[in-house]
Amino acid sequence: MMDITRALSDPELGSTPFRVIRPAYRISQGMTSETTQVFSASGCIQPGRAETLKLLPEEEHHENHIMIYTVFPLSLGENSGGDAWTGADRIAWGGKTWKLVSLQDWAPFRFFRAAAVETEKDGQG
Repeated sequence: MMDITRALSDPELGSTPFRVIRPAYRISQGMTSETTQVFSASGCIQPGRAETLKLLPEEEHHENHIMIYTVFPLSLGENSGGDAWTGADRIAWGGKTWKLVSLQDWAPFRFFRAAAVETEKDGQG
């Protein structure tokens, strides 16, 4: 099995640093509160192509989307039905904030491939 993890961390091959913002929510006394964790990560980020739009959920078909290849364990969020859950990761990169809408765990190759759509014009990256 080919190991591409070195390529995903090599700046000469296109690796770039980015931040992962992971929102967490909790309901307490009828109010929902949000906290976030911020992680530093790196990987290869490419502009999305027209043919990748077909891979996104229908409600997330945006012209501005990116594809992310990283060894960092990204998340689409978790909700076990209780009073606490996490939302989809946000990626701060290129001066914008992007929300993960699709994620593939390619565990045999030790990396993740994700699609993200632009959410905010004034993100920090």
